Amino acid sequence: MKIRGSKFLKKENEDNMRGYFIVIALLNVIDALATAGGIKLKAIGEANPIMNFLWQVNPLLFIGVKLLFSFLLLIIVVFLKIQPKNILKWRLFLGSTILIYMWLMILHTRWIVSLVNE
Repeated sequence: MKIRGSKFLKKENEDNMRGYFIVIALLNVIDALATAGGIKLKAIGEANPIMNFLWQVNPLLFIGVKLLFSFLLLIIVVFLKIQPKNILKWRLFLGSTILIYMWLMILHTRWIVSLVNE
């Protein structure tokens, strides 16, 4: 039995999933730049041990890996068809990732404001 409008729903779900990936890619770029600036200014440290290691090796490596991750997310959006079998689990996972990045944006805003107010 085919549900009326199911093609529309599939397209809408695919577009929504693409939106999640785009938002995560953009938040990741903002996080990379804010983190790099904060570390350079000695206002913050990198909490992620892997990313901290990359920073210690070379700050450009740190930024490059972050930008590569965002680029790969955008490649997924452009070239791959996104229709996961369990869309609810994917929305939960991607939505949680966005919430974590939003929390990081709040942390970045706090240290930036504290630097400006010094």
